[in-house]
Amino acid sequence: MERWLRELTDKRIRRGTITGVAKLAAAIESFVQAHNQNSHASIWTAGVENIPAKVRRARAVLNNVAIA
Repeated sequence: MERWLRELTDKRIRRGTITGVAKLAAAIESFVQAHNQNSHASIWTAGVENIPAKVRRARAVLNNVAIA
């Protein structure tokens, strides 16, 4: 999702180019329509057996992060 939002921002919405809410909504809608016309399926490359180990590593890292 974050990658898609970055792509939306980089390719369609740039700072200072949209002058109102209606224009912003129209710009987002046109981007979504174009994106959907050229869409492709995402392919999951991680095996199911690898997911628990990844979750454990992520939790270990999060447990070591100091809260500011």
